[in-house]
Amino acid sequence: MSTRLRSLIREIHRRSVWQVLGVYLAGSWVALEVVGGIVESAGLPEWLPGMALVLLVLGLPIVLATAFVQEGAPSGIRSPRDGGEAAGAGRSTDAQPHPRPASDDGATAAVGRSAGGASMPLGRLGSLLTWRNAIGGGVAALALWGVVATGLLLTGAGASTRLGEGGDPARASVAVLPFANMGGEDNEAFTAGLHDELLTQLSRVSSIDVISRTSVMEYRDTRKNIRDIADELGAEVILEGSVQRVGGELRFIAQLIDASTDRHLWAESFDEALTDDRVFHVQSDLAGRVAEALRATLSPEEAAELADAPTDNPEAYRLLLRGNAYFALGPRADSFPRSIELYRVAAEVDPGFALAYARLARAHGTMFQTVAFGDTAHLRSAREAAARALELDPDLGEARLALGELHYWAERDYARSLSELSRARDAGLRSADLYHALGAVQRRMDDWDASIESFGEAVRLDPRSAHYLEDVCDTYQAIGRLPEARDACERAMDLEPDAPRHAARLAYISVLEGTDPGVARAELLERVGAGDDADTHAWLAWLDRDYARVLELEADGALRAHALDGLGRSSEARAYWEGELTAWTPPEEGTVFASFAHMERAWSLAGSGRTDEALEAARRALEVTPLSRDALQHRSLLWDAARVRSLAGDVDGAVSTLERLKELGSEYTPALLRAEPLLDPLREDARFRALVEG
Repeated sequence: MSTRLRSLIREIHRRSVWQVLGVYLAGSWVALEVVGGIVESAGLPEWLPGMALVLLVLGLPIVLATAFVQEGAPSGIRSPRDGGEAAGAGRSTDAQPHPRPASDDGATAAVGRSAGGASMPLGRLGSLLTWRNAIGGGVAALALWGVVATGLLLTGAGASTRLGEGGDPARASVAVLPFANMGGEDNEAFTAGLHDELLTQLSRVSSIDVISRTSVMEYRDTRKNIRDIADELGAEVILEGSVQRVGGELRFIAQLIDASTDRHLWAESFDEALTDDRVFHVQSDLAGRVAEALRATLSPEEAAELADAPTDNPEAYRLLLRGNAYFALGPRADSFPRSIELYRVAAEVDPGFALAYARLARAHGTMFQTVAFGDTAHLRSAREAAARALELDPDLGEARLALGELHYWAERDYARSLSELSRARDAGLRSADLYHALGAVQRRMDDWDASIESFGEAVRLDPRSAHYLEDVCDTYQAIGRLPEARDACERAMDLEPDAPRHAARLAYISVLEGTDPGVARAELLERVGAGDDADTHAWLAWLDRDYARVLELEADGALRAHALDGLGRSSEARAYWEGELTAWTPPEEGTVFASFAHMERAWSLAGSGRTDEALEAARRALEVTPLSRDALQHRSLLWDAARVRSLAGDVDGAVSTLERLKELGSEYTPALLRAEPLLDPLREDARFRALVEG
């Protein structure tokens, strides 16, 4: 070892630099632990601990250099150049210079003489490397970190932005996974209902996005890790829980997990002997804890709503929870009517239970809209239950949603529907069902941008719902935005790869984009086979002018009659149309359903050769449902009217109708106009050729 190195090591030992290094490292470890705790508890950005580490690393050489320059005891606090006490009584007795070894050729002087600070030839650098400056710099660095952390905490800039497409970064997204049932089969419905009700409570907090039940139920008993689940759902945090109910007692365990780090934000065990009348209060407390952990801002109204139990009757609430479980199975489940019965009994047990009436209205309404369309008993019961719920609580969002859905499906009164749905949203309801209903109404009212936004919100809250993506696809398609329509349909197909309807939609879009119908048929056959979605296969065969194949696929219906005409079997086609005219029943005028009936009659009249009557029926259909009443249906009626007019020989009327469709923006593209056989009578018209050429 060289003399220089030995001298340097001796000086390091003498000036206690090793001790200073040890103290600094220990202090830094403590500081980082404190910083990590602050960041975790306050929900601050994950880069703040890294910032603190960088500041500590930058401070290390400064502290070591200061320790080397300074003498150590007691003058180690201040340099002799600080003057005053440090230059006098506070100076170390070791302040006199030591002889330098003859062999030392200046190496020691390069790093500081063996004497104290007063004799070190460091010039102005020595005046900077003082304990006062080192400590002051450390305080300044800590203050800087604190200012940044405090600013982020106050402004909310620390919130994660791992939201779904189109999401608001200022709103946290939480996925509540299905609760584990620890109480046997008898507890299954209660556990599912408890989970559903907590989702409803959390969705009332406007600064939280709650992933819907439809999407999270996919992860029941899953073995996927939290990060993968969060990525698929677009969630920032995951809430897990388990429920054990024995007799009149309940145990509920919940834990909130930061999806990006897999770190537990908190875990809570409600392990007291909680009776059923405390269930709502446990849910309310849990919802508040989640909101607090996500740094969500609760308005006074939201805080009051979370704390306000919907009923004081524990039996009624227990019935509601069980009804929720059956309602969530969907109207096509055999057990769905059980939800209606449970909600009805809950309302009987507590006649003032507004939420039970609202859920009862939605259950009856859902049955009417799907499996029992036209069943006036369900419709009447839904209206009565919704009215009773609003009588008890005029601001109840779910009752407004139920009424809005009824105005949409049963009456096609879109203005009243939009009013009720908007009031539901204003009342704090933030569910995927609500946004889906809003999107459906808005596109009917020709507000396509708002419709796309609402459907997008529904998809974001229920990202695993192929049904909502189908509506996004249909909406884009209806206004001719085919790339966005294809994207939505492909996303739906990714979720349900075995569902033939998605492949059929993609085949239809391909034709609209210009793919030859025969090629589209081959692609569809490759995807789903000939036995699936015969209607789409028949339509593609029609466009491909393979009329014999249409007859093989269509046992009955208008397309079969058109194919018979295409094969020259006009008498058979006319017999079909005349039979349809005989069976036709005049509609109830004043309703939008009347337009369908008038257009059906127009087709039958045109097929029977009664052209003037056909043109009048088509005009009547468009008159019943103008663009201002239903923008979506009006586009479809215009397409039908153009083809009826073509069949009836009204070339000018047909082309004018197609020009109107182009003006509005629709799915009826030049490619479809080129392929549609019913438009053959227009082929020689110059205006039509201009439309076909795009």
